[in-house]
Amino acid sequence: MFAVNIPGHDIGGSDNLLSVEEVAQMVYQEILNGIRGKIVLYGHCVGNAMLVETARLLEKENIDIEMIIFGAIFPPKLVRLYENYIDPWMLRSDSKIISYLNSLGLPKTSLDNEYASFIIRAFRHDARSFYRYFYKRSVQKPPLIKAPCLCVVGENDAITKEYLKKYRKWNTCCTDIKLFVLPNADHYFINSHAKELAEIINCEMKRISYLT
Repeated sequence: MFAVNIPGHDIGGSDNLLSVEEVAQMVYQEILNGIRGKIVLYGHCVGNAMLVETARLLEKENIDIEMIIFGAIFPPKLVRLYENYIDPWMLRSDSKIISYLNSLGLPKTSLDNEYASFIIRAFRHDARSFYRYFYKRSVQKPPLIKAPCLCVVGENDAITKEYLKKYRKWNTCCTDIKLFVLPNADHYFINSHAKELAEIINCEMKRISYLT
């Protein structure tokens, strides 16, 4: 298992924040250079933009992906109306962002410290990059992802409300999507429901292996 350490997301680090495409290219190269075996990709929240782009790069080179898991978000709606200028949090204060993240399960923190400033900076960048990436996809219309895709959401996650209807938004990116709901889970279920998430992935891997 490999985790992605995104440049510019380490407190006290000196790396610049990069675009979705730049980070995905780095992840793609890491996979080419170091992964031997079946490839399963997982993304959480706005990290799914990088996941989609990484999958696009891999499939463009005919590299098979065993499975893709979209966690805790859906593609944004109406991106074609806002074009490349969309910045959904531009008019929101830093305190509003912290309150919003707290409501999703982020530990409460003061605005008067380095950690809070770092979180706000990264959040604004990542949210803006997420919307702009999907705007570019809506214009460029790249091929749909061919790999089997899962959408995993927390039952109590405010970001993915109405999931029974909205999870199919992922069909704008892939040909095959399947929904899984984690009971009593909030947005950060990768921490609170790691075992249940692992069981979903493991069962689906076994099912796919059996079918093929």
